[in-house]
Amino acid sequence: MAGGPERSFHAGSHDQDSPSQQEPGYGEPRHAIFKLTYLSNHDYKHLYFESDAATVNEIVLKVNYILESRASTARADYFAQKQRKLNRRTSFSFQKEKKSGQQ
Repeated sequence: MAGGPERSFHAGSHDQDSPSQQEPGYGEPRHAIFKLTYLSNHDYKHLYFESDAATVNEIVLKVNYILESRASTARADYFAQKQRKLNRRTSFSFQKEKKSGQQ
């Protein structure tokens, strides 16, 4: 789209694996949640979809394949922001463990 906002997407899935949602005799969950993250007006928005696990896995693979084949600065920024948050969490817990070990 010319002149429209840049959009970045990220796809991921989460299985719902509580015993009540599993099919009898199988270890695989019946349903899974598919989360689509996109950038809209400088904010990340999330859309959630639910389907059977096989369909969700297929959708996530195909969407991620498409997204990986198209370079986007917004997508790179999203992953960099996620990594910074992860690093802050691990460095905080490391500092906390280090301080408690010194006492």
